[in-house]
Amino acid sequence: LVMTVTAMGQTAVQPAGSGTKADPYLISSAENLVWFSKNSNVVNNYNTQCYLSQTQDIDLSGVCHPADEANGIEEVSFQSFCSVSNNVSNQNTRASFGANYDGNGYAIKNLYQHTNDYTRLSLFGSTYNATIKNVHLENVMIIDDYSNVHSTGSLVSICDQTTVENCTVSGSIVAKYSQLWLGGVIGVARASTVANCVNNASVTNTQKYPYTYNGTTGTDTYGTGGIAGYANSLAPRGIERCQNNGNITGSINVGGIVGYAASSRQRIYSCINN
Repeated sequence: LVMTVTAMGQTAVQPAGSGTKADPYLISSAENLVWFSKNSNVVNNYNTQCYLSQTQDIDLSGVCHPADEANGIEEVSFQSFCSVSNNVSNQNTRASFGANYDGNGYAIKNLYQHTNDYTRLSLFGSTYNATIKNVHLENVMIIDDYSNVHSTGSLVSICDQTTVENCTVSGSIVAKYSQLWLGGVIGVARASTVANCVNNASVTNTQKYPYTYNGTTGTDTYGTGGIAGYANSLAPRGIERCQNNGNITGSINVGGIVGYAASSRQRIYSCINN
């Protein structure tokens, strides 16, 4: 049985497969990805882990795009798979993405997200105990206009006890107001393994965030990085064999690989920033 649902100008089509390791959901269209964004209960940690396998390149421009007033086209933003509470210190791990996604080296093109409310931006949203591999995001455009979003990345916003490997990103990610953690691939990487990932996207953290340093209070962006805005992953987990080729812009805690490493024991090795 294939279910098709249309909402907010987006058609959601349930993919083939049952979601088991032997019979994974087969992701072949933008409408399949929309279906998961509308049915986060299928892939979150309230249920046992399931498996998703992408079968071809997917272009999202038909389901999410900026406005084109000259041609009467309204803006449509893609909803993350699991866009739960943005509070980094109080993440709802059970409502986070907890499945296994294999992109099989195929591309997901033209992801567009724009928010002016309390929404977590990225394809997957928050993840917990998940595996994401072989995903290539091409020509992303992510615009954060909200004044208090905690974490934004193109692939994952908060990456908790998750493995992300062999993924690439290109395009543009911009935070226009206060943005706590902003990364090309991941906003926050916590107790996670991020391996063999490449960021080619520009990452721009333009506004300020209140901070106190050595008794002085001011405003500044807090963490901006090519791979992750914030990282706190000790051995054996960590960020390894990753590369940043994108322009990273911010005014405090800015790094080609990681903006802010929360521990002196944060494991980052064999990475390249160009």
